[in-house]
Amino acid sequence: MRALILSDSPADRVSIPKIADEQIVAGPDWPDAQDIEGRWLSLRAPTGINDLDLVLSKIPDEQWPDQIIYLRDSAVAFDCQIFDVPMVACA
Repeated sequence: MRALILSDSPADRVSIPKIADEQIVAGPDWPDAQDIEGRWLSLRAPTGINDLDLVLSKIPDEQWPDQIIYLRDSAVAFDCQIFDVPMVACA
């Protein structure tokens, strides 16, 4: 299973749990980072972003998530209606 984890938590203070075999973390404090094979590990989303189209345009089909996990810790809002996959919101 592939998961996209949306988090507004600071990358240097939060450890994101391993939820899926393959996962990408995206949020305002997460860097654009890829592994040695070019697969995305994390994606930066501008602070206060409410539309993730630009961020998601970086994800190739072979990494497109089967599930989205939204870890909401503050007032940052994501527009998640653009996804055609199951979504779980956690506060």
